[in-house]
Amino acid sequence: MANEIKAINDGTDAMQVYGIDMNDFAGMLQVTSALNVAASLDKTVEDGQAFEFIGVIFKDGVNEQTGEPCKETYLVQRDGSALFSKSGGIYDSAVTILGGLGKWLSDGLWATVVEIKTGRGNTLKRLNPVAPPAK
Repeated sequence: MANEIKAINDGTDAMQVYGIDMNDFAGMLQVTSALNVAASLDKTVEDGQAFEFIGVIFKDGVNEQTGEPCKETYLVQRDGSALFSKSGGIYDSAVTILGGLGKWLSDGLWATVVEIKTGRGNTLKRLNPVAPPAK
């Protein structure tokens, strides 16, 4: 299910791609587009708003605020657009979702973004898998 490839952009950072066939041009185009023009998950999806994704890309990155390494998470949507986050909570919850529900990824998985308050008053954003909306 996972296709580990070297980064298309600079040839140095490893990334993992789930749910997208990397053996053809269409798949490579979808990944390249996701990496280049993804919208901010935080600025695009409101808390509690359900959205669908059919692919996930994890890529090594750097947190601009701290300079520390982080994992970038790209959630590829059915229309070819993508949502992007550098949140550790989003990454961790995406890994958990793939572990439990990954075999249904190509059919489309739905999630909401939830914000959890920690004991120290900080907040942690997580993906919460939900059932698809009724048709």
